[in-house]
This record gives sequence, structure tokens and C-alpha cells, in this order.
Amino acid sequence: MLIFLVFHFVEAIFACIPTQETEPITPKCSSCSPVYETGCMGYNMPTTTDWCAIVTVTYTYTPGLPEDMCTANVICPAGTKPQYLSDNGYGMTAYVDGDNGAISCDETGYAIGQWGASIGGSEDTFTKMRCQVV
Repeated sequence: MLIFLVFHFVEAIFACIPTQETEPITPKCSSCSPVYETGCMGYNMPTTTDWCAIVTVTYTYTPGLPEDMCTANVICPAGTKPQYLSDNGYGMTAYVDGDNGAISCDETGYAIGQWGASIGGSEDTFTKMRCQVV
């Protein structure tokens, strides 16, 4: 009886060896760092007229030709609008209003790691974004 139990125990152990067939791992954005402003404190903080929302951003890796991209669509809550920290080509960094919350960054290619969005009516690069109170 003991030999029978040992045999089935050993058989069960070998039956649980994982196979080499695994689910593919979805690539993550690695060249493009998270871009949402971490200093946002939420509703009415620090003041009722100058605050930015705390928003969870989901970044999506998208393979493509010629560049792989990291993309996100930041949905700003009611009463806020997307703003981007950009120099707008004038050499002066400031938050400027954006057209929407669709952002993208090249994971490969010549503009690797640079975030871009529709800012002030044209495509522009930026370093941070936030959902600012209107």
C-alpha cells in the first residue's frame, strides 16, 4: 500500500511540471517615462481656483512601422482640461492648454522618449501633463 501511495505521489509531482508553452508577455513602455504630473493633490488642493486632478493613466505599448509607440488617452474629469508643460518653441517652459488627452511617445526611432500631443492647435512635444481646473 505504501509503495502504491509513493508511486502516485511521484506521478503527481511529474504531472505538475510546467511546459515551455507560456502566454506571450505584452511589452511595456520602457523608453517613455510616465508623464502625468505627480504633484497634483486633487480637488480644491492647494486652492479652489488652482488645482489639478489626480488621474490614473494607462500607458499602452503599440508596435508599429517605422516606430513602436507608447500611447495613452488621458480623460480629464469634468471641470478640468488637459495642460502640457512645453516650451512651444519659444524656449520658455510653461503649462499650455491642450486640445485633448491623446498623447504618444516614440519607443523607437529618432524621437525616442519624447512625448507629443496636440497643444494649442498644433502637434508639439511636452515633458509633463496635468488635468487643470477650468
